[in-house]
Formats: sequence, C-alpha cells, structure tokens
Amino acid sequence: MIDESKLILPDPNNVRIIISDCDGTLLNSKHELSERTNKAINYALDNYDVNFVIATGKTRYSVTHIRKQLNIDMRKNCLAVHSNGCVIYDDKDQVIKEFFMDKDIVLKNIELYNKHLAGRDYSYVLYVRDVLYLPRKDKWSAFLEEYGERVAIYPEPELLKMVENNELAINKVCVLTTPEVFYDGFDKILQKFIDSYEGISFITGNTRCYETQPEEISKGASLKYIMEELNVKPEQVMAFGDSFNDISMFNVAGYKYAMGNSEKAVMEVATNVTESNDEDGIAVILENTFMKNKKN
Repeated sequence: MIDESKLILPDPNNVRIIISDCDGTLLNSKHELSERTNKAINYALDNYDVNFVIATGKTRYSVTHIRKQLNIDMRKNCLAVHSNGCVIYDDKDQVIKEFFMDKDIVLKNIELYNKHLAGRDYSYVLYVRDVLYLPRKDKWSAFLEEYGERVAIYPEPELLKMVENNELAINKVCVLTTPEVFYDGFDKILQKFIDSYEGISFITGNTRCYETQPEEISKGASLKYIMEELNVKPEQVMAFGDSFNDISMFNVAGYKYAMGNSEKAVMEVATNVTESNDEDGIAVILENTFMKNKKN
C-alpha cells in the first residue's frame, strides 16, 4: 500500500487534461476497466473542466468498448492517441493527424526479421490505422486478438506485394517475439538497422512487441500537440503510465504517475508511484485529487 499522505497532487481546478496509457495502466491484468476507476474518471469529467485522453500503442478499434464504458465519446475534447502517436483522433472520431512509414523501409525491416529470426519464435505486424496485417495465423495473431485488435491475415508473398504496390498506408511495423529471442543479439541488429536510416526510431511498450515507427512520433509528441491545440500548460496535465513508451509522455506532463507494476525506468521519472493496475492505481490518484472534497 502506498502512503497517500505523501502524494504530490495538482489543484483539481487547474487540471485540464488527464492522459492515460491503456494496458497495464487504465485496464487491469484481465484487460478490463474496473468500476472504481471508471467512477473516478467520470467524477472528474462531470465536476471539473477536464478532458480525458487515452494514449496507447494499440489501435482505436481495440479500445472502442473501453470508450463506451467511460462514455467519453459523448464528451468534448476527449481526444485519442493511438499506435504510439502515429494516429490522433478528435472527439468526433475523425483523424486529425497521422504519420506513415516509407514502404521501402518497411520491406527492408521485414527482410531483416526473416533473415535473422528464421527458425525462431516470431512474427511481424503492419499497423494500418485500425487494422493489423500479419503474414500468418499463429499464436502471435491470437495474442493481438486477445488484446482486442482487428487482425487481417495474408500469405507473406501477397502481403509484401500489397506493400510494394502502396496498397497499405503503414503507420508502424512491429516484430512479435519473446524477450529471450529479441535480446539474444537481435536487439543490436535492429538498432543498427534503425541507425542506418533517417526518420525512424525503435520503441517498445510491451515485452513481446518491438516497434519501428516514424522518428518524430511518440506519446509525448502527441500530448504536446494536443496541449497546443487546447492551450494547456504542462502543470495542467496529469499522465498515467507503466511502460517505456510512456516516458515521453511523462517528459511533457507536469504531473506523472507510474503504476505500481511499472518498469523501473518509468517509476524513476514519475511524480509518484501509485498502486498497480490491479489495485486501481489511477483511481487512487484521481480520488485524492478530485474527490477529497466532493462538490456534491
């Protein structure tokens, strides 16, 4: 249990944006939104001039049911950051900013996977807005479906041809494998590949998904864009996260809270560490911020 008396919290009347990662943060280990967390978020939205933003490496489609549970589609300025910032949606579900990868880099990326991971436990996925394209149906496609993603399977020759013919507008590409396989030398190979090209970067938000995406893209860059659009200052932002891809978001927000289940690097840059995602860590912070002196 954390010592709630030592929490560093903003003035609730000054908060304009609450931004949260999804899996491992907003959702528990069963990929569910708890009633307590839902209640805390909606109390803040109902009683204060604040906007709630989901920021995730996943697609918009995969969190449709979560948005419905939160009832945020009916609220103004509850924007959404998806695919780690490659796609940003407004409160009317319209794409307001989107970034793409060069097809030649995507093809070379796939070639790299197939060459150096041949015979190992892996697959790869191409993110195309709300659909994930994979070359085969296996445990990795099932893994993505378990996370609520919309998966499309095409035999690799056909998939590569679609990429070559510019039939897919690819936001990012991801290799799916285990940490044991990825860090058995392939991490250095991939980093060398990324360093040899301008305009791309590597990021991971999940211990089984290692992503190549446009260099200027991150959750933090997307948060900064939203803040500029809404005329919001860093000290008016509360951010919640648990993984490496949340650090860029923490670097922008004035108040940043790492979940109790977070990576150590995330905890080190947080304002406070809250309870884990299975112990309603977000609700703990929001209750202490917005519900200590209830307006009604």
